[in-house]
Amino acid sequence: MGAQKQKTRAKLENSPLILVLCEIRFAPVLAIEKFVPDIQEQLRLRGFPGYKASSLQQIQLSAQGPSFQEIPRWVFTSQDGSQILTLTTESVSLQVTKYHDFEAFLELLHVAVDVIASVVKPMFAGRVGLRYVDAVVNIDTQDGEYFDRAVLSFEPKDLGVISLLSSQQVLARTHVGQLTIRMNQVQNSPLLPPDLQSPELDQLSSVQVGVHAILDIDSSDEGQSDFTPAALQERLWAVHVPANSAFWKSITPYAKEKWGMTEGSPS
Repeated sequence: MGAQKQKTRAKLENSPLILVLCEIRFAPVLAIEKFVPDIQEQLRLRGFPGYKASSLQQIQLSAQGPSFQEIPRWVFTSQDGSQILTLTTESVSLQVTKYHDFEAFLELLHVAVDVIASVVKPMFAGRVGLRYVDAVVNIDTQDGEYFDRAVLSFEPKDLGVISLLSSQQVLARTHVGQLTIRMNQVQNSPLLPPDLQSPELDQLSSVQVGVHAILDIDSSDEGQSDFTPAALQERLWAVHVPANSAFWKSITPYAKEKWGMTEGSPS
């Protein structure tokens, strides 16, 4: 439980955070569709009344060449659409566009894990990933520097990781998995990276005029554990800590003042 003691206390009143995503993979359950009615009924009563079934096209590479495979998915949303749960045959993910703090995010995720664990009973949880996307819109028209040069030149000691490689992005190995930090400027483009764009996030997936700075932090645990709220909460805190450190190391004192940083330790 040591990682949980490092909770974030400092906050930004006008945070640039536009999306937080967590994906938990589990041992594949090919018959999961038969459990969807029970899952939907429980989630409907626990804050996710919206529902739709859909599919994604995934490219499969083989000796015969590339082919497309339809991947079924089931989407459950909060009434205002700011909280989105997506279920597939081998993963469950939570996306939120209104983020308060990590403790509140874990409470929402607890709902999904509790329902899936009780209805589907996955044999184990595999990779656990957290992703934070921050955006400064029309950064070319704003005064001041928001992001520190360290975004492109971290040292392992800065993030508490073992090692890292730097190119257009930072790739770091943590004690439980991997940390990726991407800093990109985009022009006349959506604020969300292409792999995160979806119909459920249509506002963030639409083109925004101007030059925007996107900080995309992705932290993961590549291990395995029981698929239980307690086991996954422990793993998620361990994944959150390096991602949290990466964000605070990436922004400048000017940004903290501009975005209204409250008193407290950021780590």
